[in-house]
Amino acid sequence: MKRVLLTCVPFLVLCLGANTMSHSATQATTEGMNQPADSWTDLDVDPGSIPLGLLFDSGIPVTNPNFTCGGCFAWSSTYFHTGTDYDLTGRRFSVPAGSFASAFRLWWAYGEEGPHPNSTNMGGGPGDFSSITLDLYDASGPGGAPGALLANLTGTWTTLDAGTYYKEFFLDSPYVFTGTDYYVSLRGETTESAYGATLLWLTCADPDPYIDFEDYFNPINGTTSGWAPYPTLAPCFEDLDFGLQIVGGGSADLVHLDPEPGCINATEPCRTVDVDFERADVSAVRGVSVTFELTDLVLCAGVSSISEGPYLSGHCGGSCTSFHVIDNMDGSYTVDCAILGTGCGPDSSGTLFQIEVGAAVPSGTGTIEITQVIVRDCVNMPVPGLAGDVATLDIDTDPPPPVSDLNTLRIKNGNGSDGLTSIQVTFTDIGAAEYEVYRAPFGDASGSAYPEYDDIGGAPPVTPTYPPTAPWTLTSVTTSGDLDEPPVRGFWYYAVFAKDECGNASAVSNIPRGRLNYHLGDVAGGGDNLVGGLDISALGASYGDPTPPASAHLDVGPTSDFSVDGLPLTDNVINF
Repeated sequence: MKRVLLTCVPFLVLCLGANTMSHSATQATTEGMNQPADSWTDLDVDPGSIPLGLLFDSGIPVTNPNFTCGGCFAWSSTYFHTGTDYDLTGRRFSVPAGSFASAFRLWWAYGEEGPHPNSTNMGGGPGDFSSITLDLYDASGPGGAPGALLANLTGTWTTLDAGTYYKEFFLDSPYVFTGTDYYVSLRGETTESAYGATLLWLTCADPDPYIDFEDYFNPINGTTSGWAPYPTLAPCFEDLDFGLQIVGGGSADLVHLDPEPGCINATEPCRTVDVDFERADVSAVRGVSVTFELTDLVLCAGVSSISEGPYLSGHCGGSCTSFHVIDNMDGSYTVDCAILGTGCGPDSSGTLFQIEVGAAVPSGTGTIEITQVIVRDCVNMPVPGLAGDVATLDIDTDPPPPVSDLNTLRIKNGNGSDGLTSIQVTFTDIGAAEYEVYRAPFGDASGSAYPEYDDIGGAPPVTPTYPPTAPWTLTSVTTSGDLDEPPVRGFWYYAVFAKDECGNASAVSNIPRGRLNYHLGDVAGGGDNLVGGLDISALGASYGDPTPPASAHLDVGPTSDFSVDGLPLTDNVINF
C-alpha cells in the first residue's frame, strides 16, 4: 500500500496530493538544491559551555490569520494496513560538532486537533499511534538532502503549552552530535488505514537559511531515496519553516579507553585497559552503564577480568556501590555501577573500571569499542555521555628466530688501569627490533668464583630462558661490536635474546666459551692491566708456597686450555 503525503503553506487556496507533483518540480529535485551557509548565531549555548540551553531555535511559530490550506500546519497521512512507521518531514538544523541534545521541542498536533478544512484528512488521535518518536538523518544526500538514518531517538513527550501545540521530547539518553548538519523528522507508528492517523507539524516559524525536505515518494522509513525539497513541490512552491528548538549543551562527558603501552605478546599475554570518565560538566553522578565490544581480543580471565575503578567507589570509601558485569554472549560486555543508599556521587573525572584483555588471534590488531554510554545524576536524570575513540592493541605472539653465531673476545689493550679488561660481543644482525645481551660468571651462589674457581665449587651458569634470572645480568650491549666491562674479575659467559617490535623474545642464542676480564699475572695491588716487575716480585715472593698461606689470587694456573685466555684450574701451589 502507498502512503500519501500532503503539505500545505499559508495563502494557498488549494491543497493537492503528493502524486500531482509536476514534471518541472521533479526535474528540479534531480538537480539538487543550493544550500545556504548554516549559521550558529543567536543561540544561547556557547559551544564550550555545559549548561543546558537552546542549541538551535527556529523561533516561535506565529498564528496564521488566513486559515487556508491548513493554516500554518504541514501534515501527513499514512496508508499502511500493517504496523509500520513513516516520516513526516525532514527539518534541517545545524549545531556545533561535539555538542549534545537532551530534548527536542516541536509544535505539532494530532490530525483531529489541527485546524485543517478538509475533514477527510483530519483523522488521527493519540489512540491511533503505537509510538511517536524522532528520526535523525545526516545531510549527506544529493543537494544536501537527508542522507543516512543515524538514529531513532526515543524519549518522553510533555506538553509545554496546549494552546499552541508546543511539546517537548525529552530523550531517554542525550544524543551527541559528531557533525554539524542534520535533519530531524517526526516518526509515527500506526496500523490505521489511509488518513486514519495524521500528524500536523506547525510551520510559520521565522524564515531561516535552511531548506527543509519531505519524505515525498518514500514508502519505507530510513532509506535515502524519495526526499524532496519543499520549494519544488506542488502546491508548496516555497520553503516551509517548521518550528523546532533543540535543548542541549556545548560539550559532553567522554568515556574513553586508555590501554597500557605495549603489545600483547608471548611473554606479556594480557594488557590492562583503563576506562576513564572525562567530565565536561559539574553535575554529580550516581550511576554509569558502559557497553563495550571486543574484536580479536578476549578477557584474560572471563568477567573477573573487569574490575571496578575508584570513580564511584572511591567517592564513598568503597563500600556503597553495586558493580555488575554482564556477558552479552556476542563479544560485548555491559558494566553497570551505581552508588547505593543516601548521598550522591562525584562531579569530577576518574577511572570507571579496568579491563584485562588478551589475544584471540596469534597476530594482528585487536580493538575495543564502546558502543553505549548511559549516565545518570542523583535524581536519575540523564547526563550526556559520549563514547570515545576505538582503542587498538597490537597483537604478535610469534617470536623472532634466535641468534646463532654469538661470539666474545677479550680486549687486551687500551683498557685503562683499573685491573679490568673489556669483552667485545659480536653477532650477525638478523633484523630484530632490539637485542638484549646478558652475562653471567663461572661461579657459585655468591657470584663470581674468582680467584679459586673450581676449588670453591664454581660452575658455568645454567643456559637461560627469557627473561633470565640470576646470575644472568643485562648488559649495556645492544649492537654487535659493543664492549662490555664486567664490574669484578671473573670468567664470563654471554647470551643474547633477539626481540621484535612487540617485545617477543627469541629462544636463547648459542653460548660461546667463557672469557676472562683481567690479565693472568696482573696480581700486584688491585691490578693495573699490566704484568710488570711488581707482579713478578709478588709471584716470586710466594714461589713454591701452597695456598694458603700464599694469597689465592696468586694461584693463576694451570688453565683449562693451557693458554692465557683459559679458565684457571687452580692447583693451590705457586709455581710453573
